[in-house]
Amino acid sequence: MVIMTSPTRRPLTEVLTDAAAFARAHGIGNPLGPEDFAIQRSAPGYQHATYLDAYVDADGVMGMVSVFIDPDGRETFAVGGVVWVHDQGDEDRDPCDYCEVIEASDFVDVPLPGDGTPPPTPDIPAYACRDEHGAIRRARDGLFIAPADITTEQLRTKLAFYDGNDGTQANTMRRLYSGALELIESEAVTTDA
Repeated sequence: MVIMTSPTRRPLTEVLTDAAAFARAHGIGNPLGPEDFAIQRSAPGYQHATYLDAYVDADGVMGMVSVFIDPDGRETFAVGGVVWVHDQGDEDRDPCDYCEVIEASDFVDVPLPGDGTPPPTPDIPAYACRDEHGAIRRARDGLFIAPADITTEQLRTKLAFYDGNDGTQANTMRRLYSGALELIESEAVTTDA
């Protein structure tokens, strides 16, 4: 990763030219120029651009260059590799199968359209578990979700509160409460069996 600070904000084309040279020096995008980058919508004062190399290596990795300029003119660009997660050509695969794996790990894969082969999906661990006091917590980091005595009806009420809201917090809370609900329902099945 390269971070450069310029006393005056340089035009995006100049920054992309430098980023392209940096990427080519690392074996990505030959040829590559400013016109090959995609410009992302950014907050006022910020600029973002990305390039994905058309070449996919034998391991299914595609080269990537990311460029970021903050309101103070600080320029950051980095090169990396993208691994295909969802294969649109595989009709037997539900693209949502992988979402639980992404959420359950510290590593984040970015699903992009393409015909690469996704990695095998490992067994997905339970999202929620109980602690030594019976409280429901997120399994991966112990984040508190609900008290030990919460009922399925109370969890469903909490879930309903976030219906129609697609914000980040609402999505997170829905996932937390859904995980707790799945845990309680699985415990009921185990108890009844």
